[in-house]
Amino acid sequence: MLRIIFYLKLPIAMLKNIYIFCFFLMGTAALTAQPSAKERSLANQYFRDARIFRADGAYEQSSRLLRMSMGIYGKLEMWSKYCSSLAILSDNYIVTEQWDSVKLFQEQLIATSIKHLGKNNRFEIQGYNILGVLFLQRQQYDYALAFFTESLRVLKAKTAENEDLLVHVHTNIGLVYEAQQMFDKALLAFEEAENAIRKKTTTELPIVAKFYFSYARTLFEIGQYTKALEYAEKSKNVNSALYMPNSHKTAESLLLLADIQLGMKQEKFALTSIETALEILNKLPKSANLQIEAYRKMGEVGEIRAGRLKDVLLKAIEIAHKAYGDKHPELGKTYLLLAEWALESKLYDDAIIYCEAGEAALVLGKNEAENMFMAPIDLLRLLAIRVVAAERLGRTLDFNSFKNNVLQIHTQLQAMYLPLRTEQQLRKYNQLLCAAVVGAILAREGNT
Repeated sequence: MLRIIFYLKLPIAMLKNIYIFCFFLMGTAALTAQPSAKERSLANQYFRDARIFRADGAYEQSSRLLRMSMGIYGKLEMWSKYCSSLAILSDNYIVTEQWDSVKLFQEQLIATSIKHLGKNNRFEIQGYNILGVLFLQRQQYDYALAFFTESLRVLKAKTAENEDLLVHVHTNIGLVYEAQQMFDKALLAFEEAENAIRKKTTTELPIVAKFYFSYARTLFEIGQYTKALEYAEKSKNVNSALYMPNSHKTAESLLLLADIQLGMKQEKFALTSIETALEILNKLPKSANLQIEAYRKMGEVGEIRAGRLKDVLLKAIEIAHKAYGDKHPELGKTYLLLAEWALESKLYDDAIIYCEAGEAALVLGKNEAENMFMAPIDLLRLLAIRVVAAERLGRTLDFNSFKNNVLQIHTQLQAMYLPLRTEQQLRKYNQLLCAAVVGAILAREGNT
């Protein structure tokens, strides 16, 4: 700049003005750069603190800090960091099960990442993947599969190594097919996931643990118990190494192990797995669902059923009441198990009491003069038990009220997606219901 000015041989007065102008530009640049550096540092601090809060389970504080970091990253056009913040923000809402917010943020993540980072970027893949998981949870399997397939398409368009993401996406595709009871396709997807793991020994452990767990559960569903046991053990070991032994994930793996061991008639091993899971869960917050599942599973062990099944199920009910109040599917299902136990034990008055408590837990209320039910299939079974218990006690059935309840339950079931396993259960419950009604009719005719 000075050399150009020298060669131009400008007048001294003009040179003085140019010098002043140059110093002004330099000063302005320095002043502009200094706030940018401070803002970048502040945004990075927000981002780091948000991750710490998330690790501690303080999701609300984490989300607040992430929004603050996103505001600065967007202003500074640091789009990779902006998308990272947005991805973690969405993960917070996944944990707190605010699914509408998850959908909104994942759609925003896909659009923002494509606009500023180009197509086929990692955040775009992540967005498709999470949206697929969201629709999988809502049992909208066609949509879930469409998003996972789009994820795979983008992955194949990338040139860098993508084994981690391939494992994740193939595992999720396997979960869709498992939910639909399409086990041959599920196994093929899980085999693709395992092939990706073999190609890269440093695959992220959370993804590997999820794969092992999902594969083990599917193998268990189709009766391949020995192989299922192997992968469930792997899931437990990876989760223990990753999260330390006292974690929800480790407890989940132990309960899956117990399922498999019960299927293999290894009841002592199953009981040990359940008791170990409960030791972990009793130390953890927000573990009610898993605790209830553990106690119900304990009730499947022969020595427990023969001795203290009622106490075990009452413990599950106590946990459900404390965690959810008087209305919840887990509460209704546990009352159903108690009602079945009372019926088997010929405690018919108790069976009716448990049925009524279970029905109250599952009936939400009135909506346009039609009852809305949680877990309607469990409600159907409760009605059948109540009919049988009443018939054994010689009580008259109010057939009009009973018929209306059954019709309302079936109306709701017809509007739901029912996997093959649930349809089989529904057929079984309908047969039991018909048998109960026929028994009640015959008993009534015998009394007249």
